[in-house]
Amino acid sequence: MLHTGEGDAFTAGNDLQDFMQIACGTASGPRHVGRVLQNLARAQKPLIAAVNGLSVGVGATMLLHCDLVYITASAKLTTPFVGLGLVPEAASSLLLPQALGAKRAYAMFALGEAITGAEAVTFGLANRAFDTAAEARDAARAAAQALVNRPPQALAHTKALMRDGEALGALMLKEGALFEQQLRSEDAREAFTAFMERRPTRFAPGCAIRPQPPGALAQPHPTNAWRRDRRRWWSRPCQTAPRSPPGPRAGRLCPSMPAAPPRR
Repeated sequence: MLHTGEGDAFTAGNDLQDFMQIACGTASGPRHVGRVLQNLARAQKPLIAAVNGLSVGVGATMLLHCDLVYITASAKLTTPFVGLGLVPEAASSLLLPQALGAKRAYAMFALGEAITGAEAVTFGLANRAFDTAAEARDAARAAAQALVNRPPQALAHTKALMRDGEALGALMLKEGALFEQQLRSEDAREAFTAFMERRPTRFAPGCAIRPQPPGALAQPHPTNAWRRDRRRWWSRPCQTAPRSPPGPRAGRLCPSMPAAPPRR
């Protein structure tokens, strides 16, 4: 199966208008991208991509599931999930760090840094880079024709040995649940609104997530009241609130955070 694009973009990613409707609760009908990504993860036939230009979001992460990638040297791959108040998808939270290393992958996710087609070859995300989209497509078609003449069962077994489709599919479900949660978050609404209004984002300061082990709050000891209250504060949804004024309690991230008990 060969994937390519037309014009100057391989794919521009998801439509932010659709995301905005989901964030505001006005969207209707299911999102089908999850089913598409699951099929990519579990595909038994070889997947080939001829990347002719800009690849945003899912257009970049789907390349992690392609067996052969031919790209133009000037193409740009970007994964702007965090900047939109979202999280990585398509099992990219695992596959991109494996391909690029954790530091470079984090920079792509968190800072929105892009890499070029030439860099993608250097990092192992693509097989070869070309000057023109036509050359990339010709190389992809030639590779597809060569695979047609290979023994199909050996190809399928080789791909299955190299990739655990079931594990990738399970990770996609976890990412997808967080993605849907974040789509309805205050951060995502602010990101989409700022994009539509062509202004800088203004995210609420001082919000954090602290995961808790199961049963962490069950039957707390009475002497741990302050720790219990603090855990409850961390588990609350992020709220827009001004920072605490300078003073003895300026270290708090939010005015509603309980103060530490005085030391004896």
